[in-house]
Amino acid sequence: MGVKLLVDDYRCGTWEENGRSKRLTLVYLADSYANWQDEPGMPQMYAAYGGDEYPADPDLLCASRYAVGIGFDPDSGETLKYPKAKVTVVFSTDPQNDVTLSRMEACAEMWNVPLVAVFNTTGAPLDSPLLISVPMINYIIPRRGLLSSWAITVDPKLGAVNSDAWNPEGISYAAGTVFFAGYGKNRIWSPEAVTLQDEVEYKFIIKPAGWQTAWEPTLGAWDTVTPRPYPEVSFAGFPP
Repeated sequence: MGVKLLVDDYRCGTWEENGRSKRLTLVYLADSYANWQDEPGMPQMYAAYGGDEYPADPDLLCASRYAVGIGFDPDSGETLKYPKAKVTVVFSTDPQNDVTLSRMEACAEMWNVPLVAVFNTTGAPLDSPLLISVPMINYIIPRRGLLSSWAITVDPKLGAVNSDAWNPEGISYAAGTVFFAGYGKNRIWSPEAVTLQDEVEYKFIIKPAGWQTAWEPTLGAWDTVTPRPYPEVSFAGFPP
């Protein structure tokens, strides 16, 4: 048992280069579809940075693998029994950045707020609301390979804000500043796990001034209000 290279090193592999990284794509034939990940000679991936080096260039690390079953066996007595697997392996000089870890977009939104103020020249009161800029951050965290049970712990947090400091990716956001706005989901078939899995994008909106606040026109600043307009839940270990 083992693997065979179906394309020959740099001469027949697919090669891609840009200003940031280099990628080499090779195709292997694995003798076992059921255990293709562990076949001798199959390039491995690791939870830490990168994976196995490509022998001809140690700067190229195994970044992704994709397997499809081939050679349907009608005598096995099992449905969709594939004795072998064709595995596409991508080596990259920048494997960690081949997968998006998060996306963020910061903007200053314009909000109408009441304001207690007078004009400097005439001393007349300002009777109309004022437009002020409110810093906001849209923050999206993707997750892959999730089973359908993930939604059980996620749905109760919809529309809530963080009750304590939240520290995704090593960045701390104060309690009450992060609003869980929802998620998007794609359901896919995973050849590796041989099951249905979900690709999920969790969507957060960060308001540094805090979500449990309103503009206090006398102070000319944000102030907390009672009762609090949003439920608060723990974001510890979130998203899954």
